Amino acid sequence: MTWMGHALRSAFGVAWRHRWTYAVPVATLLLPATLYAVNQPDMFRARAVVFVRPMDTGSVGGALPQERAAQTHELVQTSRDRLLTSANAAPVIPILLPGYAPTDPRALATIKARIQWDRAGDSAFAVSLDDTQAQRSADAVNAMLRAFQESERQVK
Repeated sequence: MTWMGHALRSAFGVAWRHRWTYAVPVATLLLPATLYAVNQPDMFRARAVVFVRPMDTGSVGGALPQERAAQTHELVQTSRDRLLTSANAAPVIPILLPGYAPTDPRALATIKARIQWDRAGDSAFAVSLDDTQAQRSADAVNAMLRAFQESERQVK
């Protein structure tokens, strides 16, 4: 037997003699972590992409100011800010928090904290909500976008 074989055999012998030193902490930490991960509810994310198009001044008969054309990233930013207002988040409250009134400030803050957004290109952004039920998550995003569309139509 070479010196390398003898060293490996003695290293495995030491590891086998002290196996409980390694096995007990691993089992103690791994079992609760596995049980915690298995007992977590599934989360579903409903996502919608909002495209922002600048208005053409020719189609409105010159009613828009001609000072400067708004940059696309500014339009996306202002549209996102208008989407995240309390008026657009209020229709989501009866869907995700059934026991609260749509005007409750704590419920509005909770819903606004759950709304996630992300830039989706130069002229679009994505809005999403997470929930434990897929249909409820989709209904909440749709209700928020319907309220946003109605408020944007009233502006025009």
